[in-house]
Parts: sequence; C-alpha cells; structure tokens
Amino acid sequence: MADGHAPKAANLAAGILFLRGEERRLQGIIASKLPSQEVRAKARFALTKIREELEPYLRERIGPNKPTEEVLAMASSDRDIANSRQNRPSMDGGSVVMKISARNVLLGTVNGIMKGAVNAEIVLSLLGGETIVAVITNASVDRLGLKPGMDAFAVINSSDLMVGKGLENARLSARNVFAGKVAELQEGAVNSEVGVWLPGGTKLICSITKESVQALDLKQDDQVSAVVKASHVLIGI
Repeated sequence: MADGHAPKAANLAAGILFLRGEERRLQGIIASKLPSQEVRAKARFALTKIREELEPYLRERIGPNKPTEEVLAMASSDRDIANSRQNRPSMDGGSVVMKISARNVLLGTVNGIMKGAVNAEIVLSLLGGETIVAVITNASVDRLGLKPGMDAFAVINSSDLMVGKGLENARLSARNVFAGKVAELQEGAVNSEVGVWLPGGTKLICSITKESVQALDLKQDDQVSAVVKASHVLIGI
C-alpha cells in the first residue's frame, strides 16, 4: 500500500477496533440491564450481526496490498499511545505523562476479577479479541479500582515472553499461550527480537536468545506461539 494511503488504512482499522470495543461494552450493558434471558439473547444477536456486517466492509476498504492485521496493530498502537498520554493525576494535583520501558502495552477491557486470599486473577479482553490473564495482588486491584467493563492495559516485558513451535496441544502451566506468526525477526549478537502477529491484529514483541532463534529455526511467517505466565503480566489504567 502506498504511504499516502497509510493514514486512511489506519483510520479504517481503527473503525474495526472501535466496533469490537463497542460490541463488548454494549454486551456488558445488555447482560446487566435487560430483564429477561430471551430479550438479552435477541439483543446480543442483533449487536453481533451489526458488527459482522460492518467489519468485512471496513476490511475490504483497507485493501489487499497491506495485511489487515498490520493496520489493525497500527490502529491499536495509536489508540494505546493516545490513551497512555491522557493526563493522569500527580502527587501535587497536576498531571503527568509517563513512559515505560516495557515493549508490550496492550489496551483491553476487564472481563473478570477473581480474588483469592492474597492475589487476584484478572481477565482482560484485548482490542483484537484475544484474552489475557494476569495475577496481581488484591491490594493492587483495590488501589487501581478495577471493575469489570473498565478499560485497562496489560503490560508485558519482551523478555518475559517465550516463543515456541508446535504448542497447539501442549499442556503448560503458563496461562497465556497465543498462537500467531512471525512478523519480524531482528537478530542481535546475543539476544534477538521476535515480533508475533496474533489473528486479531495484536502484535507481541518477544526478546529471546539468538541461540533459541537458531534452535527453533525461526523464519518470517512461521507459525509460532507466544507464551507468558500470568504473574508476569502487569495491569495499568
């Protein structure tokens, strides 16, 4: 796709992400506000049909010359940056903009909170439709004021993500196993950076050793899985 068309493609992709986000938000309203199960089922069906009709149209308008997942990630990244730059309250009552070193800052919606004696399990639905699980302390849940339906960020260091092949039927203790494909591969003297596209358009940046890249024989477009423990996923708002 020509560079001049990139903003248009990004805007169309942003429309897809907006549709998905609004569908999730309205589904939550339907679940909590509508009186009967029959009415809720009809409303959910109608909402999903609207999104299913509009999304293919937007995808078609993006065009065949640029992978849809690439512009989805572009729009997702733009929205992440925009949200992360909103004014935040500071200690002295002013505002502060914070930048962090973590390579993966993923915007999503809190889908569930399950508290234990000390820690809580947070389920976050990302913009691309993927689900990610984080384990944080109950004190952190209370301090952040987390509630189902609110927007939040999943923050993951690239070094906390593992990359594997053939994990489709593997049994792992890690809660988060994301199937995708290698989008980019930058090899360094010791460590290499692997970009993994997920089907919904989310892009994960993984930092693994050069030896691991060679052992896995990683190449562009290889089918892989990105793996991260729930305890290695931070939550921010």
